[in-house]
Amino acid sequence: MKVVKADQQSLRELDLLMATADSVIIVEGKKQTKVSGKPFRTIKHVVHTLGSTDEDTASELTSQETADLLNVSRPHVIKLARDKVLPHRLVGNRHKFLLADVLAYQEKQAAEREESLSALAPKGGYTAEDF
Repeated sequence: MKVVKADQQSLRELDLLMATADSVIIVEGKKQTKVSGKPFRTIKHVVHTLGSTDEDTASELTSQETADLLNVSRPHVIKLARDKVLPHRLVGNRHKFLLADVLAYQEKQAAEREESLSALAPKGGYTAEDF
């Protein structure tokens, strides 16, 4: 996972660019990924929230926004919250998640996934003869 730090001014500029867009293309090297629909709306919300608040103000996501960000179902997010895997608070009967907690969970999952995949591969890696 690549972490990019942005200042408030950059976030505000990005928010203005995204305000009228319905999708975004993320370019990493030669790979291009188009993000649209619910995932794009979640990213748009996060950029807007981060760009319009002070750094010490916590950004909260709904269960659906959290699910979109993690690319899982909303019921799965609720299960993670009820199992105390993903920190949350209840507002009435609605689950609210801090963006920092969701990103930390996402990073932890990526690290565990990478560790598991590394354990499956041979120490020296694969060679052409293996295929």
